[in-house]
Amino acid sequence: MTESVDPRPKWRDWINGFFREGDENVSPMVRELMELLADQSELDPSTRDIVKSALSAHGLEARDIMVPKSRMDWVPAVVDRKDLIESLVSRRHTRFPVQEEGDNGNFVGVLHVKDLLELLNEGDPPDRINLDDLIREPMRIPEGKSLPSLLQEFRNRSQHMALVVNEYGDVSGLITMEDVLEQIVGEIADEHDSKQADELVIEMEDGSFQVDPTTPIVQFNEKLDTSIDSEEVESIGGYVVSAFGRVPAPDESIRLNGCEFRIRASDGRRIKNLLVVKIPHAA
Repeated sequence: MTESVDPRPKWRDWINGFFREGDENVSPMVRELMELLADQSELDPSTRDIVKSALSAHGLEARDIMVPKSRMDWVPAVVDRKDLIESLVSRRHTRFPVQEEGDNGNFVGVLHVKDLLELLNEGDPPDRINLDDLIREPMRIPEGKSLPSLLQEFRNRSQHMALVVNEYGDVSGLITMEDVLEQIVGEIADEHDSKQADELVIEMEDGSFQVDPTTPIVQFNEKLDTSIDSEEVESIGGYVVSAFGRVPAPDESIRLNGCEFRIRASDGRRIKNLLVVKIPHAA
């Protein structure tokens, strides 16, 4: 008796193939993925979210998720040692673009904090540090580069950060591998991002609640004594986005399950901050 084999790959293989194959394979891939999504028994909610996000990410370009130049954290090529150390500690990044001196403000490379630590461990460095010998050649990509091809390039070149340039070759923003991955799997927290349970939902003096959008729905229900239920998403931010059918803009609001959800901050990709007000029951 011949064993029956399902011809469709498992979802992880589909995701890998989705980002590995060229554009000519996207259309049939999308059709098969949507068919797979329709079979609710094969995918748990978190897996469905990843597949849906992968589909959405394929239509995005670097310009859509980059940190614009005006908001980039960078360090000058020549800097006071004390100021540099304090800056790196307070901002907690592991890589920084380096901007040369002068009026042009060109970005000439990327500083890895571990390289700076090696310099500091060598002895007593000068008060003014010239980073020319420490910076590495930056990876530069065009604004229109698609996220799947960017992720593949990050992997091929073993890079985690890239400078985004416009049609004139000027730096217009910055993007990291984490930014790309977050489009697929959701926000990636690290030891500096972690929050205690009582920090996710904070009751204000006026009775409203300051809510971190990453708060699990179960935890939100416990804190606000609500009964929100969803098989599609796990976080309260995902629940609100699903209700809007898009990422809402700041100051938008919606009433759901006895609560008014007010968007305090969002960036076009995800909700950053929520204010939640319970609606009193009608008399």
